[in-house]
Amino acid sequence: MIIDNVSVFQLKLPLKKPFITGFGRIENKDIIIVSLKSNGFVGWGEASTLYAPIYNHEDVFTAWHVITDLLIPRILKKDIDINFLEKLFSEIKGHNIAKMGLESAFWDLKSKMNNKPLFKLFGGRKKEIKCGVSIGISKNPAEVLEKIRIAQAKNYHRFKIKIKPGNDKELISLIRKEFGDIPLMCDANSSYSFNNINELIELDDYNLMMIEQPLSHDDIINHSFLQKKIKTPICLDESITSLDKCEKAIKLKALKILNIKPGRMGGLNVSKKVHDLCMKKEIPVWMGGMLESGIGKAHLLHFSTLPNFKIVGDIGPQNYLKEDIIEPKITMSEEGMISLPETPGIGFSINMKNLKKFCVKHFTASK
Repeated sequence: MIIDNVSVFQLKLPLKKPFITGFGRIENKDIIIVSLKSNGFVGWGEASTLYAPIYNHEDVFTAWHVITDLLIPRILKKDIDINFLEKLFSEIKGHNIAKMGLESAFWDLKSKMNNKPLFKLFGGRKKEIKCGVSIGISKNPAEVLEKIRIAQAKNYHRFKIKIKPGNDKELISLIRKEFGDIPLMCDANSSYSFNNINELIELDDYNLMMIEQPLSHDDIINHSFLQKKIKTPICLDESITSLDKCEKAIKLKALKILNIKPGRMGGLNVSKKVHDLCMKKEIPVWMGGMLESGIGKAHLLHFSTLPNFKIVGDIGPQNYLKEDIIEPKITMSEEGMISLPETPGIGFSINMKNLKKFCVKHFTASK
């Protein structure tokens, strides 16, 4: 496909409530939206960044630079396919979320040009996805319990809570006492160290599905040592940023489960390779989230239909943004499921009024 035009939008989307994790407090979602035009078709993608480099080394400002100054000039007037993009991405080290912004727009465009919903382009098999909920850290445990109670009433299929040292065992104990053996996992967002190893061992008593990324954001070795010490399966997130790192983590037995975030991996193409490797090695995967807008969430929804997504992920209805930028909204059924749209591409229209309303910077280029 020859790219005729590229538009890039930096948005600041207000959250309904602040979302607190082990690495910080988020009140607005800073993202970059990319649109690619070719032969009358338009594809939309998202770089789901943050306001500061607190998840990885990227933020909304570095992603803007990489997309507008380094990636776009290399694709205009070019006949691009996934092999072209792979070579381009290999020339720029890191900046995986920025790459995802461009590549996800490519896949939406390609699926529209092929008149297929995106999940069929990747060989997805599911027609609906079970929803899981992610609950941030709160100073008041009663707030967490109430959020679980509400989510349980709505028939969510899996519950994830954020934890950090000093805010873990007591909270989990309260949850087990109140809700029994619900499917429960914990996400530490790299907030523990080997100094906390006894605290992590104590979590074995609570029959958790997994503990996600307990140690350093770029660590594999110590997670391997830790997994030998605890029964609870370790799920890696921030550490796995490439197919190569996934292969090494598997060899070192540093994980039993993997959270796949295509933004963290650098796109849907490499994420598919990681998915396939994990399936071959019998390591189940699930889909993580980064408070995406509807565009980013739609891409994750389609990708979650691949067969090795055997654990309920963070995919759910769009209920954390005050206003979204797609139509219709992503909604959940009374059974806690989201149905896949059958229309070409991601299957949602762009609410241009809201896109412009929350846009703080805009860039366009054409051949």
